[in-house]
Amino acid sequence: MINNDFKIRKILSGKDNEFLDNQYRNLSGAEHISFIDIIYKKSKKNARNFLKELFKKGNASEELLFLTKRRNKTWFEVKGQKIENELGEIAYIYAKNITKFKEREENLLKDKHLLTTALDEFKSITEKKRIENKIKESEEKYKMILENLKTGYFEVDMEGNFTFVNEAFCKMVKYEKQELYSTNYTSLVIEKNRKKIVKEFNRAIQTGKAITYFKFEGYTKDGEKIIAESNIYLKKKNGEKIGFYGLIRDVTDKVLLENKLKESEIKYRHLFNSAPHGIWLVDLTGKIIDCNDTMNHFLSILTKKDLIGKYYMDVLKIFTRMADIRFEELQKLLRERFMKFLKQGYLEEPFIFEVNRADGKLLWITLESSFINIGDKKLVQVFIRDITKRKLAEKELESLRIELEKRVKDRTIKLESSEKKYRKAYSRTKCFKGLFTHDISNIFQTIGNSIELSDLLLKKGVEINKILEYFELIENQISRGKKLIHNIRNLSEIEESEMPIVPVEIFQNLEKAIKFLNINFQNRNIDVLIESCEEKTYVLANELLLDVFENILINSVRYNKKETVQIKIFLSKITENAIRYVKLEFKDNGIGIDDDLKEKIFQSNIKKRPGTRGMGLGLSLVAKLIELCEGKIWVEDRIKGDYSQGSNFIILIPEAAGL
Repeated sequence: MINNDFKIRKILSGKDNEFLDNQYRNLSGAEHISFIDIIYKKSKKNARNFLKELFKKGNASEELLFLTKRRNKTWFEVKGQKIENELGEIAYIYAKNITKFKEREENLLKDKHLLTTALDEFKSITEKKRIENKIKESEEKYKMILENLKTGYFEVDMEGNFTFVNEAFCKMVKYEKQELYSTNYTSLVIEKNRKKIVKEFNRAIQTGKAITYFKFEGYTKDGEKIIAESNIYLKKKNGEKIGFYGLIRDVTDKVLLENKLKESEIKYRHLFNSAPHGIWLVDLTGKIIDCNDTMNHFLSILTKKDLIGKYYMDVLKIFTRMADIRFEELQKLLRERFMKFLKQGYLEEPFIFEVNRADGKLLWITLESSFINIGDKKLVQVFIRDITKRKLAEKELESLRIELEKRVKDRTIKLESSEKKYRKAYSRTKCFKGLFTHDISNIFQTIGNSIELSDLLLKKGVEINKILEYFELIENQISRGKKLIHNIRNLSEIEESEMPIVPVEIFQNLEKAIKFLNINFQNRNIDVLIESCEEKTYVLANELLLDVFENILINSVRYNKKETVQIKIFLSKITENAIRYVKLEFKDNGIGIDDDLKEKIFQSNIKKRPGTRGMGLGLSLVAKLIELCEGKIWVEDRIKGDYSQGSNFIILIPEAAGL
């Protein structure tokens, strides 16, 4: 222990300074002398610098050559520590005998070869240490990078046992690191994938090539199934294969999303190809990028594959029959419409045109366009519909309209003729009514008076010839009454004389009525079903039977709020009172008829429902017509007891025998 004037205050020895036991004799009595005085002159400068640094900085170390009382030189490695106490600033100096080391060092200096060897060895050791430190530093940086990776990283030996994993890997499989270090990678792979992944590892061993983008299914610690994707590389050391390392990530959500996208694409492609209309996807230059399978229906000798990549104008040339004089005009119109669509983004109405196909078939086509974005591309979606059937139906409808107008005109002429006859009959009826009232009274009065006079004459005994005159008067009056009755009867038979009862085929009239129904209600979904065991059936009726069927069918549609109107017509044959009837039942799913109205609807004085229209025949006249045919008509509930489930109109008409 020394003070700040470098004088030795006390020499200590102890467990930590055992070398002082051997040196104590040499240094005995050295207390209270200067520390510099016991230093050999060669080391005094270093000793002063050591002490200055010690008291200035608080600690210092140095190798110094000490001089004993016997003038022996001894090398010590000294280390000092400054402290402050009640004595002021003092320092403890720890000394270690390094004489043998220094002697060896001197011997080495004497031998240049030995010195060079030692220096080379020292440099080699120093360089090796430096390299090892660099490697260690690099490994630490490498480990730190791996630990901070968001992607899982693992290393396994040649048997597949984990030797290193990062935190991202542990988080993915929900295992602790220490748990994994005693685990084989195959235990994390589902059984059906184990052979596959072992095969891939073996291939990597044989070829030395990496396993890239390898997908497999595995389990986490809690049993949750995951889908992983990994890149695996062979690990070597000094040219020897020692295991594998790789990156791995959980792609479960990605795979599920891809599967959903695939399913969605399959559904879209299915809808695209199964659409009832042809669909083109056209770029903004007019080139067809894609089209659906329905286009095969429009083409004659080509398929949809022949269209893809072509411009729509070129397709029109192929599609249109050669020498079609309308082609140039059609081409011009299509080009103008396409440019207009690109400019304003829409067209007011679809484009309808007629083409003669290459195989000679006539087609009516309508085109509608809209923009659609697929990825980053803006395309034109063209809907192509074959409306040939509709156009043909329109032509047939026009033909039927003309025929119907003719029928209505003929019917109107007949009705006008009948009306004239009825008006004439009505006028005569009014006349005969007055005549009948007056004449029948006179006739009865004359007959009564004649009977009274004859009775009186008989009682008086007057001659028989006189009485016969009164009987002749009575006979004349009776003849007059017969004639009056005959005239009234002729008036009631006018209706029957205009519409004679003849055999009429049922099915022909039903088919015409159904056709008429579909034409007049094209916007309604109507399902009419006829059930019968017979192919042809004749009844005794007249030409207005068609109007009867039309009237009943129209009412079944008009008074029906269902999306699909269902009408079932059942035909059968029955016998009542020895008369063979054809029975027709018209069952619908309409709003039905309340029980209070079931009889009233056939009366002529019932109020007409709002909005009704037809051929001019109401149910009252229908009933009158059926009655003229000596038939019957009534209405029931389609489902007994619940009129709201629809109606069942039942008609009985006498069967025409022998047909």
